[in-house]
Amino acid sequence: MSNEIIDFIKKQDSVFEASKYFGGMAKLLNLSKTNNELKDFIDSKSKGSLVIIDNEGVHHKFDFYILDYEVDDSYNDSVHVNLIVNLIVDYPKLNEDELNLIGKWVGEYCDDGTTYDVTTPVGVFPTYSYYMVMIQEINGKRVPWKLGSLLYDQDNLTSDDEIMKLLDKSNSKEPVTESLIRLQSLFGKTL
Repeated sequence: MSNEIIDFIKKQDSVFEASKYFGGMAKLLNLSKTNNELKDFIDSKSKGSLVIIDNEGVHHKFDFYILDYEVDDSYNDSVHVNLIVNLIVDYPKLNEDELNLIGKWVGEYCDDGTTYDVTTPVGVFPTYSYYMVMIQEINGKRVPWKLGSLLYDQDNLTSDDEIMKLLDKSNSKEPVTESLIRLQSLFGKTL
């Protein structure tokens, strides 16, 4: 079945046009979760990444899936592309609220439009494209804000320090006692 879907997608102008027949990109991405061949094909056409450069000059890379896009009028040899994305925030030690806060922080940088680099699948957009990223989903769940609106509320912006604490938490090693307790529960004996 995956070969039939892949062949169908190849016959369309793009994976995004084909996704309309499946109910949109989010549904097509969901359909591909159970089939590695289809997932690899869709990833090659819709997965990108962005790098946030925070106020300290530290680079933070995040992957995303393009859910939709708009191409504005081209000027000279370049175009402006508005990407609507599902941001992947993958820090296993953090809870959903913490992951959403990191996603909001990334969204604030994206709305600002000046401090990030974007990589998209080769051949999907013209070589000389300028990107504006708008986060519609974080890890497949709809965000609670309106696209492009995060900078309107300057009093509620997420601080880099708050995010650095979360990132440090996510990268911290477990204390030795917690590791021993986990090993004991796995092997069913006292170490």
